[in-house]
Amino acid sequence: MVSAVASTEDLRPLMESTVQQVVAEEFHGGALRNVGGKGGDGADEKGLVGELRVLGRHLCDAVASSLGKLSEDHKFVVSASFAPATNGSGLLVESSCLWDQANDSACCLEFEKADTRLIMSVFALRR
Repeated sequence: MVSAVASTEDLRPLMESTVQQVVAEEFHGGALRNVGGKGGDGADEKGLVGELRVLGRHLCDAVASSLGKLSEDHKFVVSASFAPATNGSGLLVESSCLWDQANDSACCLEFEKADTRLIMSVFALRR
């Protein structure tokens, strides 16, 4: 496989577009489209938390897999965090990694669906 990433400057936009594509398919319109709804009749906290865990794992795996196919020169670390998207509640996500800024990159993107906020963070570390 030949790396699709010509330079480190190309890496961040590629990471961002990959995250956006996976989130558009899986969070906003995929098979797990019930996540992020009000929960409705009889939905319990445990059920929603379980759905979010499955969705988070799926999103992270899909992003890491897609990026791995585009660059064999980097290792990717992907995380997903969920929070209520209601007024008065919040979640602050900060991440850092020791790296070589000439070769590595990171991005963090936020998405909302109904009453659920998703924060995706991706780190790319040169092998």
